[in-house]
Amino acid sequence: MVLDLRPVSRKLDELHQRFIDEGLPPELARDAFAGFDPVRYRESELARGRAAWSTRVLDTQRSLIFAARFLADLAEMGTSGDIQGLAARWVRDRQRHVELARRMVLCVGGTNEIAGRLDIPVRPTRKVRMRVLHAMVGHLCVESTIEMRVMSEMAKQTEDPMAKSIIQFTAGDVAIHSRLGWLMCEVVVPALTDRERRDVVEKLPEAFAEAEVRFLTGRVPAGTARTGPTHPFGSMDAAHRQQVFDGAMDTCVARLEQLRLPARRALPPR
Repeated sequence: MVLDLRPVSRKLDELHQRFIDEGLPPELARDAFAGFDPVRYRESELARGRAAWSTRVLDTQRSLIFAARFLADLAEMGTSGDIQGLAARWVRDRQRHVELARRMVLCVGGTNEIAGRLDIPVRPTRKVRMRVLHAMVGHLCVESTIEMRVMSEMAKQTEDPMAKSIIQFTAGDVAIHSRLGWLMCEVVVPALTDRERRDVVEKLPEAFAEAEVRFLTGRVPAGTARTGPTHPFGSMDAAHRQQVFDGAMDTCVARLEQLRLPARRALPPR
């Protein structure tokens, strides 16, 4: 499968690029990417960078789909303007993250045709209110909290300045998405009916399992030594990623428990 991000019109692409660059720091504007010098790196490093950033494009595109569906559901419900506005930012940010990752792919020798499995999520048939609740908890609260921690740690050991800037910028946006989820929970969870609360709790194991699939390639044995990054464009070894993931998941569980959602028993065995 290939995600084809080639522009279909020069004029449309110009408008798109202007939209993307609004609010970006100068070091991430499209013209800045022309200064990337691949000669500084070995081909093996560039190849690993291409694979990593291609995967990031696909992962972020999938998150963009969730964000767009969430905004559509909120609009259909007629929810408050502040929540709709911040959900619109989630969509805007994710589109921008896809474009920044695409630009990085091109820098390290890739193309606009991103090979890999997109895994487009099946739209659940449950009622719109329940879709909103599950996206709020599973994607905004849990996954955004974990992603923020992973990206922040990854940035610390990213050597390439362009990749580092993208990762840091993305982590800042994702922190806002996480905050949106938790603030929504503070408002929404106390008002849930008993049936809705049970439904949310019943879906927690699924949300936690989806987070593991997204952020881990498999759990590593306890005591596994950290080996450091495998390329200069943003990577974490399995042991380090596991450590960050578990810490972020513990934070999510604690916050859900504070909201009187029994999350600890939903955790998969470690």
